[in-house]
Amino acid sequence: MIGTKFDLALTTAKMIVDLLDERHTLSLIAFHTSSDVVMKNAVPTEGEKESIKRRIDNLKTYLGGSTNMASGIRRATKVFSDGDADANIMVILSDGKPDSRNSAQREANRASEAGVQLFAVGIGDSYNAAQLLRLVSPSNGAVLGDSEESKITEIFYDIIHRIDRIIATNVKLSFAFGERFHPVQAFKISPERSLYDSPTRANEGDLLELRLGNIADNRIHEILLKLKADQADVGTEELIRIRLQYDTYHLGEKTSQDQEVILTVKYTEHDTPAPEPGKKLKNAIRSAAMVQLTDDLMKACLKENKDKALKIIEKLERYCERENNELLQQQLDNIKTKLQKRHKISDKDLNELLLAVTATAPKAELFDLILVDAGPETIRLVREIRYATEMGLRKIVDIIQRKNSVVNAFKNKAAAEKLQQRLSNIGAKTKINAREVEEEDEESEEDKEEVQELS
Repeated sequence: MIGTKFDLALTTAKMIVDLLDERHTLSLIAFHTSSDVVMKNAVPTEGEKESIKRRIDNLKTYLGGSTNMASGIRRATKVFSDGDADANIMVILSDGKPDSRNSAQREANRASEAGVQLFAVGIGDSYNAAQLLRLVSPSNGAVLGDSEESKITEIFYDIIHRIDRIIATNVKLSFAFGERFHPVQAFKISPERSLYDSPTRANEGDLLELRLGNIADNRIHEILLKLKADQADVGTEELIRIRLQYDTYHLGEKTSQDQEVILTVKYTEHDTPAPEPGKKLKNAIRSAAMVQLTDDLMKACLKENKDKALKIIEKLERYCERENNELLQQQLDNIKTKLQKRHKISDKDLNELLLAVTATAPKAELFDLILVDAGPETIRLVREIRYATEMGLRKIVDIIQRKNSVVNAFKNKAAAEKLQQRLSNIGAKTKINAREVEEEDEESEEDKEEVQELS
């Protein structure tokens, strides 16, 4: 890492020192051709912060070389093993790809098994978000990044906010399946979305283990499992035994928690229609579909399979519309345009696509355009509202006569702002209010087929 990206890394590291409370400890590992401990278990008290920042400046002596990320992760894991912190968080900041993807993955898996939760922050255009996601997934971490270097500081604000709100550590989910049931795939649905590349499997039996690392207050974690069931005789069988283990700390005292839930399935003599999935399950299945389709899209782009990529984008666009995901839609529009013009899909394009789909799904919102003052041009106001909404004349007049009435509810803010500008041009005063709503439960036949296939 050189130039402005390196300067930004130093600035960001110093910002972290200013933000951290003295109950935390901070270590810094530099990795290039090899790796070195620049700082170990420093306590950011007010009296020590300037000294810590001077040690951060020593990173300048490590410029150059390759990207031995495996060595950096391994050395950082060793630093954790020498300490006794309640929660261990490793943040990997990189602007490139690891020298050895397999070695880096192996060390990341070992760190996860040692109770370390990994986050990765990509900076610039040359990092590989998909590789970083595979590194952090075993520990339930997240990939954050942006091609705009100025936004990296905001990303670290978010990470520190998560650390300050941790309420449980060493969280692990274990799934023991009945002999007729076998796990096929696991998806993380929230707080971020991702596909578990290779969930940890025990050597004996169908036991699946997922590490959730550290859980922060006010963050819901959802996992979706896809299972395969063998045929069986009529009767009730144990489907899955779910075990949740985690640690909590109060006044320095650790308490280990252990909970278990057993789910069963009933085989009947005749085929029974499956119940319609509830809204929560439908949303989870849709999120899983978006993650899987994005993975397929990235592979199609790398193989320059234009026709397949465009078909996948068509499916993803339906899901984007249903969850009003404007950020992801922008990335899909960009890639679709480049495919149609036969332009190369860059690493930056794929990184931004992956970051958009793995980010927390946006909440369903409506944007109410509220008429505050009709202004002097009443007739033109009626025409503008009727043109934009196709509303009946009597209803429009009623809206104009009542104070602070809703002109229309829009699914995205841009559409509301467009009408707001038109009404402002004729002297009307309006405001836009956003409100969270229950998602509409409308599905096309294609959507239903997709849900059935994933189920």
